[in-house]
Amino acid sequence: MNRFSLRKKTILLMASVSILLCIAASLSGGAMIVHVINRDNIAKATSISANMAGALNAQDVAKVRDAVQAVYDSDPDRVSNSKRGTAAYNDYVARYERIMLMPEYQDLLARLRRTTKVSQLDSAYLVWMDERTEASVYLVDGGTDPCPPGSFDPFYLKNRNNRTPVGEKPETRANYTPEYGWLVTAACPVMYDGEYVAYAAVDIAIGAILNEIINYVIGLALILLIISVFLVMIGVNLVGKYIVSPITELSAVAMKYTESDKDTEQHRFEHLEIHTGDEIEDLVNAMKQMVADLNYHVEELSVTRVKLDDSRSNAIDIAEQEQRDPLTGIRNRIACARALERITFDLRHGSVAFALVAANLPTLKAINEKYGVEKGNRAIVSCCSTFCHVFEHSPVFRIGGDEFLAILKGNDYENRAQLMQTYQDRVAALAADGSVADWEKVPMTLGIAVYEEGRDAGVEDVYRRALEDLKRTPVQ
Repeated sequence: MNRFSLRKKTILLMASVSILLCIAASLSGGAMIVHVINRDNIAKATSISANMAGALNAQDVAKVRDAVQAVYDSDPDRVSNSKRGTAAYNDYVARYERIMLMPEYQDLLARLRRTTKVSQLDSAYLVWMDERTEASVYLVDGGTDPCPPGSFDPFYLKNRNNRTPVGEKPETRANYTPEYGWLVTAACPVMYDGEYVAYAAVDIAIGAILNEIINYVIGLALILLIISVFLVMIGVNLVGKYIVSPITELSAVAMKYTESDKDTEQHRFEHLEIHTGDEIEDLVNAMKQMVADLNYHVEELSVTRVKLDDSRSNAIDIAEQEQRDPLTGIRNRIACARALERITFDLRHGSVAFALVAANLPTLKAINEKYGVEKGNRAIVSCCSTFCHVFEHSPVFRIGGDEFLAILKGNDYENRAQLMQTYQDRVAALAADGSVADWEKVPMTLGIAVYEEGRDAGVEDVYRRALEDLKRTPVQ
């Protein structure tokens, strides 16, 4: 699985935040500037148009309007400003040339040109709204690229329902048209004898200003981006120095703790120096203390384990000694009882084929009296050795002073008759050996009983029958 490191996450996070901040700052700055420019230009255009409407000679405006209207109404083949520059358009506006020679027109044109120049407008002009043809008809235009008298633009371009009724002052706003671009347009009605004559209007071109704002915003964004990249680099270096590197070092030591010699890694933990003055340093100190405590407890557990192993070994030795006959070295009565308990358990869960061989040394008392107890013990050991050698694949127990018991299973159980004869042959061979002391030649008397299901209720019955068979065996 590909890991996304903390350093990469930090770079991605800081870069994302920086880019978002740059975009937000640029857009908000640009929007604020546009708002201020629009507000100032709207106020300027509104004020100038109102001043123009009050300062112009309304009677002259009415005369020019009437002259333009007379030509406009008499010509059904009108051509709008959208076809400006065409032959049809030039022929159409040529019909209004005589109006431009009127002294009233010349006086108004001079005033509008002066207003355009002094107020740094794109255009100051007079326009007449003809509701019949739904057109804004130009009367006098004092702009740098003037529209001739009689030229017109449709004024229902966007929304008929929201248009200001003719004769009332419309709202000043910034608008965009393909013909003129971005303009702030303000208009104020010119009244003569209490009646609406025309609109004194001004246009302030803000397209160039908006382009400058766009360039400014782009430049500001680039500057902020460069600053952000610089700050991100500083931030990444600081994060790498005070967060990533300490964590990496701590992780490396922690990983090697389970892979290397613990004493060496404990030493590395003790000498791990990370001083960041924050939670990272607290974490390192906590881990150092944790490792120290862990090693201490591991040592304690190791010591305890050794002690437990020793105790277990001692317990096993004690248990073994408790079940071992000190004279012969074979298992004793306690071990025999446990072995018979296991047979009893097996009998409860199914049939078990086994036989018990009981043995004793009836001449032991006579040997003790004749040769002494030491020789009697040697006689017991000798008899035990012969008994164990014959039944070497079966467990043999010393259950009394001169009493022994063998539990036959498996091959010894199948070959029990042959093994009983083998024992007699061994005893006869030992009796004929002149190199063996008399007390070591004495034989044991054997009795055997086989478990019979339905006859024997348990091992006690088998053992009882083995003793009965032993008593029936003549003493040699």
